[in-house]
Amino acid sequence: DPRRFATVNVQKKATPTAREDDIGRNLSPQDLWETGRTRKKPVKSFLLDQRFIAGLGNIYACEILHAVSIHPECKTQDISLADWLRIAAAGQTILDIAISSRGTRVSDWRDLFGQAGEYQHCLKVYSREGEPCLRCGSAIERFKLAGRGTYFCPTCQESFNIKIAKKSKKEILEGYLICANRHKFKISNGVPRFVTDITKDFV
Repeated sequence: DPRRFATVNVQKKATPTAREDDIGRNLSPQDLWETGRTRKKPVKSFLLDQRFIAGLGNIYACEILHAVSIHPECKTQDISLADWLRIAAAGQTILDIAISSRGTRVSDWRDLFGQAGEYQHCLKVYSREGEPCLRCGSAIERFKLAGRGTYFCPTCQESFNIKIAKKSKKEILEGYLICANRHKFKISNGVPRFVTDITKDFV
């Protein structure tokens, strides 16, 4: 990482490790809901906290929350199990695409094979301050949350307004299946791996 966020230390005794990584696979929506339902910290800060989810970065936290229309400042304890289902599904899809695209290019970064990342061409909100939201057309906004630049759509992600919260888990899964069948996406463990563009179909 050109910004050198990480350090490596050698210790004699083992220290507690972070939670499982790869949101949507190793971390189930139930696990995320159980961990977060008593915490008042903003959901974006929760997603970035390595004690709960390992390896999820600022860019993808912004993108995931935009995909599911949840404001970054929404308290984690207000996120329902239905919301975590959507967050996990969106996270799995976004991270899969990002990995296959070799990540998001920062400055002149290259991978071990000398290739640049390409996911910056897929970004919906991150680093797009002032540009129109690709879903509703409102201008993307930026603010600092826990010291990190945070990008969101003020219309799609209206503050503290979780539109999906009143729907049951069954209704959410039915919505997933309708979207998956309509767009011919694969279904894994009963939850389709959808892309961000179809979230509007069931919100």
